Parts: sequence; structure tokens; C-alpha cells
Amino acid sequence: MEALGNVSLLFMRVGNSPAGDREFDSALGARALASLPLSERWSLVGGLGVVRVADDVGQGPSLGPVTETRTSPMVSLAASYRMSRRWSLGLEVSSFTKVHGVNGGLRGELHF
Repeated sequence: MEALGNVSLLFMRVGNSPAGDREFDSALGARALASLPLSERWSLVGGLGVVRVADDVGQGPSLGPVTETRTSPMVSLAASYRMSRRWSLGLEVSSFTKVHGVNGGLRGELHF
């Protein structure tokens, strides 16, 4: 099980998005992970979970930003390289399915 936080440099929406200007703000959630070892150092890591996504949706009546939050299922896949006994680094693609979002990013792990 993993708790996660996500603030993205690149976030793409696919399919039918609600009307209006939307800008991804952040996502917080939890997911269960499963790892498939490919070699001594490489593995594929898949995840299923739930995230709470926050979007800035434009200006409100007081000219301040309006934020909308929604809950969505999340599916992810990462290729991970074990750098040492304690550290792994990888690339991850995740989909926030209900909000039609796809996220790509770097994944870092600290192993206890």
C-alpha cells in the first residue's frame, strides 16, 4: 500500500472534459502496488487506487481562483530501476480515469 501526492509539470486530459478552462492543481490518494521483477535491478510496478484531484477552473465572482475537487479511480504502470539497497528510480504513467487525465512522471522510492 502506498500514499501518494502528485504535483505535475505535464498533465493531459483525454476524451470528454467538462467545459471551461481547467488547470490541474494537485492529486492526493492511496493505491495498492504489485511488482514484477524483470532482472536483479529492473522491475515493472503496477498500481490501482483512488485519488482526489483538484483543478483550478477559472475566476470566481471575487476574481479569485475557483478550485473544483473530484475523486477518481487511478491506474498506473512504472518501470523501476533499483539503484541501491534503499533507493529506486523510475518512469511512471498513470491515468485518473473518471477525470479523463493522463499523467507522466518520475518515480522515486525509498525502501525500508
